[in-house]
Formats: sequence, structure tokens, C-alpha cells
Amino acid sequence: MLKYITVAIILKLFSLNPSTKRAYRLIANNLGARSRTNKQLPPRYFNRANTLLDLNHRYGFLKQGDKILEVGTGWLHWEAIVIRLLFDVRSVLCDVWDNRQLIALKDYIAQLEGMLDKLSGDDTQLDRARRLIPEIKAVQSFDELYRLLDFTYVLDKSGELASFEQETFDFVVSSDVLEHVHKDSALSLVKGFANVLKPGGYSMHKIDMNDHLYYYSDTVSPKQYMHYSDRTWKRYFENDVQYINRIQLPEWRAMFHDAGLELVHEETRLEDLKGLELAPLYQDLLLNEQACSNVIFLYRKPL
Repeated sequence: MLKYITVAIILKLFSLNPSTKRAYRLIANNLGARSRTNKQLPPRYFNRANTLLDLNHRYGFLKQGDKILEVGTGWLHWEAIVIRLLFDVRSVLCDVWDNRQLIALKDYIAQLEGMLDKLSGDDTQLDRARRLIPEIKAVQSFDELYRLLDFTYVLDKSGELASFEQETFDFVVSSDVLEHVHKDSALSLVKGFANVLKPGGYSMHKIDMNDHLYYYSDTVSPKQYMHYSDRTWKRYFENDVQYINRIQLPEWRAMFHDAGLELVHEETRLEDLKGLELAPLYQDLLLNEQACSNVIFLYRKPL
């Protein structure tokens, strides 16, 4: 618990003003690049790729010539690159701040090359990926990468999708992003997904509802934040540099429904919350809603 509190204090200090936030991002980018370079591809990245492709085999939401929007691409652009390896699509990559890391990206893609036979793709798609990966490994800049893959990178600090034309994209995707959107802006963003999707288009999102301070101190509950009232959480634990919104499963479902999207597929992962005393605002949730730590949504915009 001491480490949990210590990390919370450090992150709040980095959130004090624009200068400390810039310092955090600079330090985090440098440390992140060093920690990822020449390290084994984490299994969760391969699992994310296979989950995306497995769901596509089931529902057929990707096709050649599509236009894709990846929201919150981070340092790697993982989902967009995986799709591009197997499909001839155009992609727009949208994020609120730039933490791209080319060397680490190329290293992860090089490792994926040796795992292609385990991906859920047909022979034609996998042969396409085998031809494209060496070209990715040879690029010397993000501009060169984007020309090769037909990517457009958009940096928008507002975090909104208002700059995109309505009904432009066939597929919108994010992974481990929506939990970081400010609670007051989440519904607006989800409605933005619906606005930019073409009729019949799909929207897929993986949301990590764990307490992200838990990743620094696994001696606490994976959803430790549910122990605290809004007032206590905001005063002592909430920060701007690694903000999490504490939005739970039924609230996310309601937002996508209110945006006019139709649920196609949902899968959840549950955590054991034994011993965690819940704050009153979480006590009315169903047991599986309280325990839900991750969800994958696939929604469709009606024709």
C-alpha cells in the first residue's frame, strides 16, 4: 500500500502545471523507449492482434479499401499496423500528445514477423504481411513509415473528433484508451465515434478498468480505486498525467447505446475483489459489473 500511495503522490506532483506535465512526458517517453527496445514482445500485444483478427473472421468488419480511424495510437500504432499488414486500407491515427517511438515500434514488428504463422489470417493475408514487414523494418522516420503504409497522423490536444467529416470511416478502433478520457468528455467522444462512422461501419474498443496505480503496486486490489469516494479519490489519488475515469461497465454500455450504436459483441474479464471494501457509489453494481476489469466492445452503426 505504501508504494501505491507514493506513486499517487509522484503523479500528482507531475500534474501540478503545464511545465511539470511536459517534464513527465519527456521522462516517460525516454524511459519507455529504453524499456521497450530489445525487449520481448509482451504477450498482450499478440493477444490484441489475434482478438482483432478473430472477431473480424466472425463478423467481417474489415475489407480491402476501407478507411480506418485508430484513436489514442500511443507510441506504437499497434491495431492500425496489424490491420494494414493483412488488408490494403487507409488509416488515420489520432492522439492527444506525441509519444511515438520508432525504434521500439520496429523492434516489436520485427518480433511479430516470427509469429505470423500463429496469427488468425489466411495464406494470402500472411504472405502480404511477410512482404510488408521487411519494408517497415527498413524505414528511417515516421514520415517514411506513413508514406509506406498510407497512414495519416493527427495530433489533436482537444481529444475530440470534431475535425473529421461525418460518415468518413468504415472502422474505428481503440485499445486501453477510453479509460483515460476525462469522465465529463467520455459520452461526447463515444458520440463522435458514431458521427464519423459510415452507416454499417463498426467500432471496436478495449477498455482497461483496473486501477492503473495497481500496476505499480500489485499488493492492492486490481480495482483498489473502488474503495474511495469521489472526494477522496480526486483529492489524494487522481492525477492528470495518468488519469483514469473510473467509469464502469454499465455506464460504458449506456454511452454506446445513447450514441445510437448497436452492440455486436462483448467480452469481459473479471477480477477477484475479495477483501475490497467498496465505496457506496459502487455498491449498487451487480457483482460481475464490480469485478469487470477489462471489456472488449464491438458496436455497429445501423444502416
